Amino acid sequence: MRPVNRRQQLAAAAAEKGFTNWPLLIFLFFLPLRNLVLKFFPPLPGGINFVNVFFVLAFFYCLKSREKIDWSYAPNKKLLYFILYLFLSLLIMRLNLTYPIEGAFNALKDFVFILCLSYIVQRSITRVEDAEKIIIALILPLPYVFRLVYSQYQSVARWHYSDDLRVNGPMYDLGSNELGAYLVTTTLLLVSLVFFFKASKKWLRYFIYLALVLSGISLTLTYSRGAYLATILACMYFYLIKENKGKLTLILVLFTISLPVIMPVSVVERFSSISSDEEDRDESAASRFVFWEAAFEKAEESPVWGYGYRSWRSPEINKTGMDTHNYFVKTIVEGGAIGLILLLTLVYANFKLARYVYKNATDPTQKALALAVLLATLGMMVGNMFGDRFSHYSVVFIYWTLVGAMIKLQQLTQQPAPAAAKKRNNKRYQ
Repeated sequence: MRPVNRRQQLAAAAAEKGFTNWPLLIFLFFLPLRNLVLKFFPPLPGGINFVNVFFVLAFFYCLKSREKIDWSYAPNKKLLYFILYLFLSLLIMRLNLTYPIEGAFNALKDFVFILCLSYIVQRSITRVEDAEKIIIALILPLPYVFRLVYSQYQSVARWHYSDDLRVNGPMYDLGSNELGAYLVTTTLLLVSLVFFFKASKKWLRYFIYLALVLSGISLTLTYSRGAYLATILACMYFYLIKENKGKLTLILVLFTISLPVIMPVSVVERFSSISSDEEDRDESAASRFVFWEAAFEKAEESPVWGYGYRSWRSPEINKTGMDTHNYFVKTIVEGGAIGLILLLTLVYANFKLARYVYKNATDPTQKALALAVLLATLGMMVGNMFGDRFSHYSVVFIYWTLVGAMIKLQQLTQQPAPAAAKKRNNKRYQ
């Protein structure tokens, strides 16, 4: 038998015992709580902030696990390509603009750190049970989030819809749409956990049900039409791919029947505005077409590389002075065709792997995380058609955490990446 070296012995012992990356868990817990982060962890000189400090701590702590990144998985490679292009896009912005965007490097730094959470998570899981700790860290803030959202809602509550009803909960300097995007992901994660996850602790099982209710109510009170639509379409997709639909069908029928009764009138009015005729469309929705037209006209002048990272914020590029309210349109202007292709191939790689794992996984935790990534990817795609839900770290962190956990569990089950498995089968039959 081949001798096992000291490094392999340590790795095997760590895997058997499990691994807890405490800085990572604290990081994940506080990331959506911007109100607390900015209050107790104010930014330091030089652009150093909470994200930077805890990312570095989580990174160095994960090295103790001796786990490795498996680069045979397409999402890992696509994510690296996307990160490298972001830095190139920053350089393009500096070359294109007479007055470069102030703070662009610090914003990019924070965004890249959150993207790299996928890698940190993969190096922080040594066994399937370790993923449960990460799940707990992701859903534990939801009672506090609900408390903030509901208290803010009560202070402005009224019978009919008004923009004054838009609350932002813990998102502080962000808006209700960003809060809604975060809650879309948490709600879809919790739906996945309810159907497939087998909690090792009884209290966690009950907490997941409670968190789903709180997340769903909080999502409703954001009055975010994009969040409503993203959740509905993702749930419809889940219904289509679910094998045994009996229980799910009953839940959906009862929920649909009771929805108009239990929902506040203001929520029903806000939701009904999604399908309004053009003449009844509100100013917010109608103005987006003006911004998109201006963005496309500018993109035609630099269709391949775009104008660079955050360049749409510059009056040299954006004459309207308004956001595109669509992340993909913004990517076309700032990143050009190359940036859009890299973004879409990255998202598709995540979706493709999640679909593969969901169909083939036998472990309940692995199946639940794969479904969560599958639904969250759809929700994110829909949500980003209504604004930038991709680059705000308090919104998107949970998505990349789930992607990393899904990849690692697939690796731990000793199943090769889909592409690698296909190549091996082809060689076998040659």
